[in-house]
Amino acid sequence: MGAHENLEQSGKNVSQDGLGSITAGDTVEGEKTMSTLKEMIDKQKKVSFVPDYVDKATDEEALGLIVSNYFQWDGLAILKTLSSALEDANFHTENEKIQAIIDELEKGAA
Repeated sequence: MGAHENLEQSGKNVSQDGLGSITAGDTVEGEKTMSTLKEMIDKQKKVSFVPDYVDKATDEEALGLIVSNYFQWDGLAILKTLSSALEDANFHTENEKIQAIIDELEKGAA
């Protein structure tokens, strides 16, 4: 079960906070954003996976495909996105590890 379903089952609506990130709340714009994202995830499953796997594919798998395609398979951009998501979710210890990888990759690219 994906994060969007978890929010729906919790009885919370989805909205945007002042920084533009998606949070639990009740604004119409935030609900539209999450609804659009869910539609994109569902569509990605249908176009990316064989018919026998579509119903088994997770939201995480499909969103991962969307993110990697969006950043044109740029691993550093994907890691930075992961870092931002971990920080937003208060996974600070895990984010520090990802940030160390990012720093190392950026040193190598310089």
